[in-house]
Amino acid sequence: SFGWTGNAKAWTRFEEVSLVLAGIATPLVFSVHSVVSFDFATSVIPGWHTTIFPP
Repeated sequence: SFGWTGNAKAWTRFEEVSLVLAGIATPLVFSVHSVVSFDFATSVIPGWHTTIFPP
């Protein structure tokens, strides 16, 4: 797809792009999950008495 030839140059570029995307995605996943979990942990919902189980 999109001109993929499967030669050595294409595989090298694929591996480089994969590493860059992994380097961007990993901190993004950790930060988003941390913010969302902090938001859920500190939210005030009437009737909920613990942070684990609903009433």
